Amino acid sequence: MGAFVYMLRYSDGSLYIGSATGEDVAPRVDQHNAGAFPDSYTWSRRPVTLIWSEHFERITDAIAATDQRLETREEVGAGGRRLGTGASACETSRRTPSG
Repeated sequence: MGAFVYMLRYSDGSLYIGSATGEDVAPRVDQHNAGAFPDSYTWSRRPVTLIWSEHFERITDAIAATDQRLETREEVGAGGRRLGTGASACETSRRTPSG
């Protein structure tokens, strides 16, 4: 079983970076949108939009990628700047996730 790292944009424009085990990130995004945890940061900022995700075979690699994204999250601006390069880069412009 692998793990995902994903980035969500909340309805107020703020960003969230998370991780989840499994082979499909969609159920985790659905949990965020359903408001599964009423005392969470997500509750009052729904709906959320998945703007980036990446699957890793090893959960340790997913955790390392989460740490890297948290370090660079503040660099994301409304203008749609990229974080890094390559397949793991996240474009913050509003678009439909490709996978």
